[in-house]
Amino acid sequence: MASAASLLRYLSNPLVTALSLAGVALLSEFALYQNLVLPKLPESQYVPLGWWLTMLIPLALTSLLLGFSCRSIRSVLASASAGTLGLVAYEFVMARLNQPGHLKSFAIEDPVYFFITHALVIFVAVLIVVLAGFEAHRLIDHRRESLVL
Repeated sequence: MASAASLLRYLSNPLVTALSLAGVALLSEFALYQNLVLPKLPESQYVPLGWWLTMLIPLALTSLLLGFSCRSIRSVLASASAGTLGLVAYEFVMARLNQPGHLKSFAIEDPVYFFITHALVIFVAVLIVVLAGFEAHRLIDHRRESLVL
């Protein structure tokens, strides 16, 4: 069985980061959105905020874990960049495949905005969460060291 340290080292790979966030977004899409949100849409005029927050929980937890695996600010930036690429690629593919929830996407209607401004907004959001995971790891390490002394 792999140790937690080797798992965290594996997660710090940017390719794994991109695939992790895109994969979690895909699972969240099919497991949560299409099974829980879509069937209830005929009952309401809009998607309630609570449903959107539920959809974002898996992405936030994955981003925190990826940040927890980072060892330096450089790896935080690499993880946030790779995660952004994974999420933007996921959104682009879902929009091109005309999946529910992606029919009115900037990926189709305004690709320049989508690949520049939207990608930058996604990067900042992912960076904040990955940085929170990184800082949590540093805080835990610092407390562990102070307990040993």
